[in-house]
Amino acid sequence: MKDVDEALSDYLETYEADEIFNDHFSGIRRAFIAGFKAAGGEVPPIQPVFRIIRSDHPPK
Repeated sequence: MKDVDEALSDYLETYEADEIFNDHFSGIRRAFIAGFKAAGGEVPPIQPVFRIIRSDHPPK
């Protein structure tokens, strides 16, 4: 039988756990930003993580 730590570690590595954590983080972040704005704070615009550059020429 697995011990509790090993079972938890296995669970935390699953896709389902990642989805749950991402959903919770997103909700907490949205609530924080709403409160921050309500208190008069300004949230900077979202910046892209990366930019795709299209090249019509093959690399040399």
